[in-house]
Amino acid sequence: MPYPPFIDLDSLAGSLKTGKHATLHKMLDQAWRAESCLSDLKQSQDCSDALRERRASKAEDLGHDGLVVERSLMTTAVLLYARGTSTSGGKAGERGSIQLERGQLTKEQWQDHQTLLATRNQVMAHVNREHALDDRIWHRAILFAVKRPQGYRIAAATNETSFHKLTHERLDRMLPVAHAIVQSQFDKRIAAVSKALNEAQIPESEYLKHRFDPLPAFGSELAVQTIVNGAGTGSTGFWFSED
Repeated sequence: MPYPPFIDLDSLAGSLKTGKHATLHKMLDQAWRAESCLSDLKQSQDCSDALRERRASKAEDLGHDGLVVERSLMTTAVLLYARGTSTSGGKAGERGSIQLERGQLTKEQWQDHQTLLATRNQVMAHVNREHALDDRIWHRAILFAVKRPQGYRIAAATNETSFHKLTHERLDRMLPVAHAIVQSQFDKRIAAVSKALNEAQIPESEYLKHRFDPLPAFGSELAVQTIVNGAGTGSTGFWFSED
């Protein structure tokens, strides 16, 4: 199936690092960071929505596999939310985030945001059996002894939280807010890139030097056609599953 030319803008910017085009590469990097964070929030929303659907339709007893799915969806949703809105990316090559600022949020939203970050940092990324979230110990562990005819048998048990209703409610409240803020940043940054490219008056021949095949890049003809026929948002996300 024929496609219009796809141009690798990173490659193009890399060939224009001097003179009046010197800032283009930095502008592209800023736009990419915002789009990538936006993708984190979209995927977090997908996980939160799937979790809500499961909770609404589940049988009384989920069983082991059901609990694993619930825990995975909740953990992924929280981690992606935090990755897109808080992590610093301090090491070389790390993306960082579009951090939500105190002045962008109401008092209640800021509290929700901080609690979601604490959930990621204190009870998901690390294990602290003394840390409570909403007065609930997330990682409950105990070493104990059971008296048997042969004497005391020593054992241990861990009871970790699978689904946490208040955390899910915070995600429901904060994901639309965070999405709107990061979307605004992406729109501004992609508009700046478009303006810079238009003003640069780069010859068509230079663009075509950086053409790439979209099929292997995006994984399928459907994905490529979705991009070609897109609504002009400037941002599209896809899930990939490799065998």
